[in-house]
Amino acid sequence: MRHRYPAALAMLLAFGVVVSAQTVLDKVLSNVNGEVITQLDVRQARMLKLRLVTATAESDADVLRGLENRRLALAEVNHVTLPAPAAGDLAARRRDWESTVGAGANLPQLLDRAGLSESGLQSWLRDDVRIQLYLGQRFGGVPEGDRPAEISRWLATLREHAGLPKGPVGSSKYEVRSSKFGDASL
Repeated sequence: MRHRYPAALAMLLAFGVVVSAQTVLDKVLSNVNGEVITQLDVRQARMLKLRLVTATAESDADVLRGLENRRLALAEVNHVTLPAPAAGDLAARRRDWESTVGAGANLPQLLDRAGLSESGLQSWLRDDVRIQLYLGQRFGGVPEGDRPAEISRWLATLREHAGLPKGPVGSSKYEVRSSKFGDASL
């Protein structure tokens, strides 16, 4: 009986060494209405320059906030009936995205490094157009100069309802600008 204790102790120590040698592959950073946002999502958004945040935002926290806001906006978009994005609008959004990545970029290689498939990118861009259409519909009657503040207040309300930190009004990291996809875009 006495010989079992040293063996059990040796097994516990060995198990402890194995556990400490594990590497974190991904990390959940946020949960937005049951949908998780991971460290990989933040890395993809930054690497692919998906325009979640204004040009001055550089921190992962800013990108995370932009991803949270995007998920909240998409949840709202899914509650309304919008026309399907036109092929021309999707192609224009794709060209707009490609221009941010830079001329001569090897897009298949960039997508591979970011861990996103071509169909995943197309889905992302389609959702961009859908959000833009929704914002144009929802805030189209708001004077253009007031639109960014109204969208920021709307996002702050969505964040509050989702239990996310609201932050000061106007601190939304969405870039609101004029667009051919609607009166306002993110």
